[in-house]
Amino acid sequence: MVRRLSQVTVFSEAAVVLLLIGPAETATIGFLLSSTLLLIFTGALLIVIRRGHRRSCRCFGTSATPVGPLQVARNLVLLAMSLAGLMAIASEPTPSLDSAPLTMTIAAGAILGVLIASIDEIIEVFRV
Repeated sequence: MVRRLSQVTVFSEAAVVLLLIGPAETATIGFLLSSTLLLIFTGALLIVIRRGHRRSCRCFGTSATPVGPLQVARNLVLLAMSLAGLMAIASEPTPSLDSAPLTMTIAAGAILGVLIASIDEIIEVFRV
């Protein structure tokens, strides 16, 4: 069952990426799927924390940091961003594809993505 669930998770995450790069109709579905996955992931983190397990969250790589409030907060930030994207698509279903704003959005997203994916390591540097 764990293997099948892992496969579904990877497929769902890949589907989110493909849906988000498509037109507004598919992007809406992508944001809904992304939000659903983030709710499931956050729920799983909360269950691990509540049970007192000292497992690491390898969501974005090989971090050895045990699951805790930081990972829950990270997921809630990502959920808020996904919901903001959903609201943006709903308010303007045919966004402008001017090159300057699009380039800035992609750059900001890439930088924020790297920071969020590295948050465990960044926090660890400042704990020393």
